[in-house]
Amino acid sequence: MRAPLFIALFTFPSATAGSRVTPGYGARQHFAPALLWSVPDAMAEKFYPISPYVFCNGNPIANVDKDGNLTIFVNGFHFGDGDSSAYWNGVDKQIMDYLKDQRAVYLDGSNGGLRRTTTPNNQERNIRATKRIDWGKKAGQSDAKIISAIVADDEKNHVVTHSMGAAYAKGYIRGLKKVLGDDFIKKIEWEIDIAPYQPEKQSAAKGVSTGLLQHDNDGIAKHLDMEGMAYKESSRYRGESSAHSIDSFSNELISFIINFIAALSNKSK
Repeated sequence: MRAPLFIALFTFPSATAGSRVTPGYGARQHFAPALLWSVPDAMAEKFYPISPYVFCNGNPIANVDKDGNLTIFVNGFHFGDGDSSAYWNGVDKQIMDYLKDQRAVYLDGSNGGLRRTTTPNNQERNIRATKRIDWGKKAGQSDAKIISAIVADDEKNHVVTHSMGAAYAKGYIRGLKKVLGDDFIKKIEWEIDIAPYQPEKQSAAKGVSTGLLQHDNDGIAKHLDMEGMAYKESSRYRGESSAHSIDSFSNELISFIINFIAALSNKSK
């Protein structure tokens, strides 16, 4: 059964007592031993009368600290670490650090991982792109009000997928659009599909600039085009057996994002 999205979004992080762990509360890190925020609010310039180190204007019950940044990560096939940061092996942190976004939503794009792949009921298997799109759409409709509640009006949102997660994300965006309309979809600056599985059986979400990052020697996802994609890079990975893994893209991911953003900027001129 799919976990309610609000658990991932609103549960406060934990830290070991006496440690130097600095749990993230959206846009900022909190240094628990000193009871201090380590950096000012990223949106401080918009609220000069309020101290940049105050959380929710001193009233976290009445106010919600919308950090203006949200990245949605949609994982692919897994053996039990889906729906979480663990699946991404640090790639998610790498992306968020570059974007200076520290609030993330994690979605299971394979809707159960191995369990869904091996189910005897073929109609419920996640191997079908159309099924993953359908699951994603239902989840997007269900999550829409929660996502809307934590997104600032001038926000630039991002979607990052891997493998099976690409098709699920297309459906998820459709679900959000059905409930929240086109204006909300315009807040999604771009989507990056890393080694998308079955790209030829899906199309980029309408209104969302989509870039593909692939490996030529990926024996699982291949390196086929996707209808409606805005940008694509493909290279050869040194180890064919692991060319599909999320880890195999870590060294080229930031340069891809830079090139992708530059390409989008050139198209808009």
